[in-house]
Amino acid sequence: MVDKGLGTGSPGWAGDFRFPRKLGNLVSEEHAVNYQDRLTANLWWYRQQFTETRLATADGRTIRFSCRRQNKSRALVIIVNGRTEFIEKYIEVLRDLQLDGISYALYDHCGQGDSDRLLSDPEKGHIDRFYRYVDDLEKVVQACRSLFGSIPIHLLCHSMGGTIAWLYCADHPAAVASMILSAPMFAIQTGVSIPLFMVESIARFCCRNGMADRYVVTTGPYDRDPPFEDNELTADPDRFAFNVFMTGSLPFAPIGGPTYGWLCEAFSAMRRCRRVIGRIDCPVYFLVGSEDRVVGIDSIEQMAAEVHGLYQAFKHGRHELMMETPMLRQRVLELMREILEGRVRGI
Repeated sequence: MVDKGLGTGSPGWAGDFRFPRKLGNLVSEEHAVNYQDRLTANLWWYRQQFTETRLATADGRTIRFSCRRQNKSRALVIIVNGRTEFIEKYIEVLRDLQLDGISYALYDHCGQGDSDRLLSDPEKGHIDRFYRYVDDLEKVVQACRSLFGSIPIHLLCHSMGGTIAWLYCADHPAAVASMILSAPMFAIQTGVSIPLFMVESIARFCCRNGMADRYVVTTGPYDRDPPFEDNELTADPDRFAFNVFMTGSLPFAPIGGPTYGWLCEAFSAMRRCRRVIGRIDCPVYFLVGSEDRVVGIDSIEQMAAEVHGLYQAFKHGRHELMMETPMLRQRVLELMREILEGRVRGI
């Protein structure tokens, strides 16, 4: 563990943010003032409740790690977030999900958030091998064990985070008490008419020919003024706009499209998830939105059936269930509370 002075109250704390110079068409000046107050309040709560440090990886890079210890903790929840995401995006989730006796840990994946990058361009969504993510989760679990002892660990995961957690659990039987997977990435929807096997073939051709660090065609740098209309993430215009504002306010947060290297590694990882399904030995809870256009819902339902997991589809939900409209989000968080409190049975 590498301590770089990022603990509670430290002047080097990574939560320092800037007011976006250009608000774009999505966020009005009036909303920007409200969002700035909301973000400030979120960061203040986080700063008072959590302690940050950095964890060293085998190749000398570091990842950002944060935890909140509850007195007499009976369990620990580790947030394993998705591609492009960062700790601050889950502050409101943890604040609203608060449970007595539950401690929390979060971290930023290599290549995003305030963790070290692999490329000189900080906005490229790149990884050289998917198991780097899995190795980093192992580092996080080890750090949590040293801090919290042998209390049960639950992994609360979104999208790519579900792929990472799945592979980690397959390699480390009995390491965690359960996985809660929100829209896990077992298959992807590309949004183009080309069959997936052709998309993968093109990506592998590009990687073999020195283009692994290039953006996948049709993607590019982070869009600082994305339209809400027809977005794939959430049906809540306010939360969508706030997340755009927050991403533009944090200097380390913007991440653009994936590279061919990331895409090749993602295809390999998703294929491996299916191969190691027999090694998953903990209860798994699958939460999906019926209108998800990012990941393959059918694949998630099949995986849930094979491990006899709880499968819950939320009508009208899009990809980011924890960022959805207030009523839908409340239902999602309530189910998570019931799972973490042991009130969900039958698997």
